[in-house]
Amino acid sequence: MDTATQAVLTAAFDQMWTAAARGDYVAFTASLDRLADVLPDAAVEARKTLLMRGTAEWTAGGVAEPKGFRDVADGATTTLRGTVVARLPLGTAQGLPYMRIVLACDDGAVRVEVLPRTYDREGYKIAVGEPLTVYGRVDRRDERPNLLALRID
Repeated sequence: MDTATQAVLTAAFDQMWTAAARGDYVAFTASLDRLADVLPDAAVEARKTLLMRGTAEWTAGGVAEPKGFRDVADGATTTLRGTVVARLPLGTAQGLPYMRIVLACDDGAVRVEVLPRTYDREGYKIAVGEPLTVYGRVDRRDERPNLLALRID
């Protein structure tokens, strides 16, 4: 994947995540459309998953962090189980592949960073619409916390 395509994907994915966090379904679907221009299969799968889950939670106040995730301190390890709503394959400056995914649980959603070492070992398990259990370290440096995946089941 070239750098320009990767930049477009990253921007669309970040816009999608921000829209989901605000509960803005219209902006969420618009960012899915931008993803579809560059990566049609991923956007179609994400839209199918969104429709299967229903749109009520997206329009009724947004997607929050899962309840158990809110209480976990920065740097602590935790396990989350949910459905992969979106995934974005990326690459480091050194050319190593990694992936950013959105894991939706019954009571919220979390952005998960699957770093190169974990991605090499277990990246094949990640598919949009599939259930996933992620064991990882909480990263609260950003406004919205991430989970850095250490193991995927």
